[in-house]
Amino acid sequence: MLGEGANAWLFLIPLLPLLAGAAQTVSLGLLRWAMPRRLSLAVSCGTPAFSFVASFVALVDVAALPEGEARLVADGFTWFAASDFGVEMALLVDPLSASLACAAAAVAALLHLHAAGILADDPHEDGGVPRFLAYANLLTGAVLTLILAENPLVLFLGWQLATVASSLLVGFWYAEQTQAEGATQAFAVGLLGDAAILLGILVLAAGLGATGQGATFFPDVAADFATVADRTVALPGWLGGAIHLPTFVGALFALAASTRVAQLPFVGWLRRPSSCPDPALALLHVLLLLSAVGLLARFSFVLAAAPAASAGLAWVGVAVAFVAAVRAGFAVETRSVLSLVAVSQAGLALAAMGIGAYAAGVFLAVTQGFGIAALHAASGTVSQVLRGEIRLKAMGGLWSSLHRTKWAFAAAGLSVAGAPFLSGFYALDAVLVAGRAAVQIPDHGAFFALGLAVVPLVAYALVRLHVRIFLGRGRAALHSPLREPSGSVLGPVYALAFIAAVGGFLGPRAAVNPFPVDDAVSNSFANFLDPLLGSVALPDEIAGGLGVPFVALVLAALAGAAAVVLQQRRPEWADAVRERLPTLHRVLSEGRAIDRLAVVWVGRPVRWFAERFFVPAVEDAGVQAFWERAAAGAFVRRAAVVLRPLQEGGAQAWTFWLALGTLALVAYGVTGP
Repeated sequence: MLGEGANAWLFLIPLLPLLAGAAQTVSLGLLRWAMPRRLSLAVSCGTPAFSFVASFVALVDVAALPEGEARLVADGFTWFAASDFGVEMALLVDPLSASLACAAAAVAALLHLHAAGILADDPHEDGGVPRFLAYANLLTGAVLTLILAENPLVLFLGWQLATVASSLLVGFWYAEQTQAEGATQAFAVGLLGDAAILLGILVLAAGLGATGQGATFFPDVAADFATVADRTVALPGWLGGAIHLPTFVGALFALAASTRVAQLPFVGWLRRPSSCPDPALALLHVLLLLSAVGLLARFSFVLAAAPAASAGLAWVGVAVAFVAAVRAGFAVETRSVLSLVAVSQAGLALAAMGIGAYAAGVFLAVTQGFGIAALHAASGTVSQVLRGEIRLKAMGGLWSSLHRTKWAFAAAGLSVAGAPFLSGFYALDAVLVAGRAAVQIPDHGAFFALGLAVVPLVAYALVRLHVRIFLGRGRAALHSPLREPSGSVLGPVYALAFIAAVGGFLGPRAAVNPFPVDDAVSNSFANFLDPLLGSVALPDEIAGGLGVPFVALVLAALAGAAAVVLQQRRPEWADAVRERLPTLHRVLSEGRAIDRLAVVWVGRPVRWFAERFFVPAVEDAGVQAFWERAAAGAFVRRAAVVLRPLQEGGAQAWTFWLALGTLALVAYGVTGP
């Protein structure tokens, strides 16, 4: 029963956003009644704000505890039990979950408030602030649930809720066919990730159970994992016969994380970002990145025992980061540029997890998450001022009109690009320095070179974007009149940009800290996480050197200067390249050839498997014959009325059944078994 124990208040962190989302969805989907605007804003924007305050209080409490006891556990109720095995609906707050929960709740609270103003004038016929806030609250509550989960199955529950909520946000403008297709694709990729993480959890539990270890509490699972580190998993002969258990489980978790943040081979599930509102994109990119990094960090003990799976994750992450950064420099819409930059930073974060720099990966995800959220929010402000315009060729000359937006955009962009003494600089430095020392990765030199090349490519893309919007020679300045939004819209943008700029001082190496302090004081974020996650041993010449950040800074500065020259001073040079290499430019700017990888690598194999094995098995079982003959008549007609909303897969049906299930789970937890 919820409400028992000294730490029961921790349940309010994920529960309040889930309740707010459920209440909104029941009101809209079942009662067909929209809450009054003030009530809707108070409920939907207040709950993530409360979650942030509660998360911050929990973070302070955990930081005050001794190193070996830095955790708070909130026991709820027994979810299910079988013989001596049981799973609790419980939450765990430790340095990892407290840090990620604070970041997720803060970003969500600010973006909720920003979206309420941006979407108030949404020109789409299927727009609506209450519906967006309902979806956003569901995603926030789901991500907080998986971040704070006390055991793998509660994490999986939050992961599944996040799959549904993210699909709803992708298909927010459901009247557009592209959005309906995008929501379906996001849901299908999410289900594949769900299957991977569930299989990984089950294989891990089976391996531990075979050795007599039946614990589900994350610290106990990590402590017991050494007993299965040398075991193998039996596979069919055509799959190799047997595989190292940590490698198999680690690969499954890496696959699940890749589906969440659009890594290879799932690069296409956010292939139409221009059809999604900016606040929705910001929430998706940031919260899903935090959930993916949280999953890998929580199971870091598995990755540490699986060098092959870790190396594969590192290479996939850095390759996607490089390709996405290249494409961002050629994209022709603001949302496309920022989405590709977000995917690029997600790739670097996953690469950091693959090389064992877990604290650096979490640090990058948190700091760059605030910057990406600020950039999307500022881009949404520009789009609102220009009446929904997102094409770069139609922008330019807004420097004198958008006085406040341009500075927030510049601060967030410089931070993400890695400007010195801003958050992105310190986060990228931590990842690149760890990559420089990760000699265990195959072809280490090429791996580090690709990671280093991402920095100037992202800098070029963001400087190009800023120049095209505010300094370019486009037609945006001809829009009249141009009026910046109110403070309720720009206030969250400034808050996000400020955190994105200064938050990095929680984690710089002493060598790059402008203040004369040692690593014990300077690198406080890593020192906070390292006892839980472990740390990468850096050689003294790398840990205390400035070579890596200096080279990255010089390359980023040169790339930014090149962007100014090509976009402002000599735009005809870029036009000449586009005319001489039209095919290459089209591939890089549109990305359709790259996006087809998801179809070739995932869609076709899954379809072949279903047609070859699954469908014949179902048909042989006689299910179709049963429903055609035995279940005819009035029963079928009446059941169809009830089941049709479930089969159609519409956004409202998804929302209603998700809300109903959430309310049922909450009711069970409050009343007890």
